[in-house]
Amino acid sequence: MDGGGMGGGTPACCILEVPHREIGGETTSWEEIQALSNTCKIHDIHFHMDGARIWEISPYYQRENGLTPAEVCAPFDSVYCSFYKGLGGL
Repeated sequence: MDGGGMGGGTPACCILEVPHREIGGETTSWEEIQALSNTCKIHDIHFHMDGARIWEISPYYQRENGLTPAEVCAPFDSVYCSFYKGLGGL
């Protein structure tokens, strides 16, 4: 890994938004999440999920892969989730 042309070196972290707000709520497949996680582990890169809307996408992962929200979050080193986006917590 060359840092993507941003000065060299290995990136410190990889952030994945689940689901992707900017492209209409599409999401990354479970297989892609696992592959990204493995790549990050190999290169000692922190893998973070921006899961602010994890509650809205959970039925997809349950239906397609039989996964709970906790299982979807497991490959990540850290996860952000929101109790006000979609759940009306505020």
